[in-house]
Amino acid sequence: MAEYELTFVIQPSVDEDQLASLRERVTDYITGAGGELIGTLDWGRRRLAYPIRKHTAGFYTTMRLRLPPDAIEDLQRMLRLNEDVLRYLVLSAEDVPAPPSG
Repeated sequence: MAEYELTFVIQPSVDEDQLASLRERVTDYITGAGGELIGTLDWGRRRLAYPIRKHTAGFYTTMRLRLPPDAIEDLQRMLRLNEDVLRYLVLSAEDVPAPPSG
């Protein structure tokens, strides 16, 4: 399994239940595909650098995960088809420095 970092932005009009449901759906997919969630960082509502689909803010979430490489395409497809997700980015952990230990 390879290690990845997933960051996604959810449109600001969703309520807390929908937000939690989407995050849970992503987590369920990761564990269902034989992966492991290492950590999650919820950034909360942040202003976007530029408007996306007429939205100027969004809820940011970053997840560090281990997942088989063939499951990444399905994860990206799930995020792409969800209308509440404005943007997402999956990076190999080799390209991302480790988070600071606290």
